[in-house]
Amino acid sequence: MSKQHALTCEQVKAKNSENILKTTNFQAQCASPVILTSLWAIVNFWGSVCDLAKTTLSFKKKKKRKMSFCCCFCPNEASTTSTQAERQPLMQSKSARQLRRPNPQSTANDVSQKHGRFIAKHVEVPELDQCFVDIADTFNQQAEHYQDMGGCLERLKASYQCAAGSSLTDCLQRMREEHSAFNIAIQMQGYNFSVIVKPESTPDTKLQEAQELMKNLSQASKSIAAASTKLQEMITSVLQSESGITHRVKEAKRPYQEQIRVEANLKENFQEVKRIKQLSSQYREEASSLVNEVARLAGITL
Repeated sequence: MSKQHALTCEQVKAKNSENILKTTNFQAQCASPVILTSLWAIVNFWGSVCDLAKTTLSFKKKKKRKMSFCCCFCPNEASTTSTQAERQPLMQSKSARQLRRPNPQSTANDVSQKHGRFIAKHVEVPELDQCFVDIADTFNQQAEHYQDMGGCLERLKASYQCAAGSSLTDCLQRMREEHSAFNIAIQMQGYNFSVIVKPESTPDTKLQEAQELMKNLSQASKSIAAASTKLQEMITSVLQSESGITHRVKEAKRPYQEQIRVEANLKENFQEVKRIKQLSSQYREEASSLVNEVARLAGITL
């Protein structure tokens, strides 16, 4: 009985183990689709993440390539200069303006090398502005007369095939040789001179042109001398008062930028006055030399 009972117990245990195993396998079989579904969902999710990452990376690479192309573009020198100019501030600080001011010595040298007309700049003081304008007008008129004198001499030399460095005496000699049928002489009254031709009946066109050129020479040289006297007086007066004029302009109450401009104009005006002082003296010397030569040809001692 005990053996049978023991066998039965063993069989029951085996049966229970078999049932438990079957139950476990059944549960495993039932659970596996859920797990597989979850795993598949996870795989799909990470696949989507990977695709998104690839897309983002590809976009960044394309953008980087575009940016690299733009950065590697090398503009020419003109565009670079233009870009740098555009980047300059409209209003610079006082220190920046001081650093970029031109060298006074180089400015003076540049002015000294100029030739021609003098255009006075305003210093916003009416009396001083008028003074500089008067000096400029007088000098510019003198410069025009000087150009007329030089032009007449050049035309006279060219007409009688005289060398560029030849004198008025050489031209008169060539004139007499070419027009040997006429008696040609220089006549001078005061500072007026002219060419006298005898007989006066029918001088040819070329000789008439020479007479007209000599008449214009006389007028130009006389005008240069007259302007020089007046101009030197005005220039001397202004230069003697330079420090007082400068102080007067600096003491006037103006906005900072306007004051800087006015002082620069005044400085340039004084530089121009000193320049034209030298040129005016040169014009007068050349005109005086011409008049003295004409006087010798006319047999007159000045």
